[in-house]
Amino acid sequence: MEKAKTKYQQVVNCGDNFYLPDSKEKIKWIDRVMHKPNKVKPFAISENEIVIPYQGGQDVITVDGEGSWTASVGGTGTEWCKIKREKGKVYVISDANENSVDRTCEISISMGGKTKKVKVKNDKVILTTIPKT
Repeated sequence: MEKAKTKYQQVVNCGDNFYLPDSKEKIKWIDRVMHKPNKVKPFAISENEIVIPYQGGQDVITVDGEGSWTASVGGTGTEWCKIKREKGKVYVISDANENSVDRTCEISISMGGKTKKVKVKNDKVILTTIPKT
């Protein structure tokens, strides 16, 4: 991961405007994946909102705090959004969105009687039209 982050940082340093926005997002994602949960801090989560592109994919939420915790996906029609708990992290996995509208759901993370929520948005598919010749 460190090597990948270094490569993305090199792209950012070059100032290549075509790859710059994507490279900055990749660096942020790598930082979230590599962030280690802090058991000493009070209950906190690393993200309040996650946006996953229409192609699907995954993102991660770090859960800080001491104690056991739970995570669940809320809402109706949320079968496209799955979660996996692992060592102080919640991995959010989304199927591709083939619809022309964004999909949303909410992940609830609870510890010690407190609950924090994360909004998850799966972008709508980008439709392109080919002009008639």
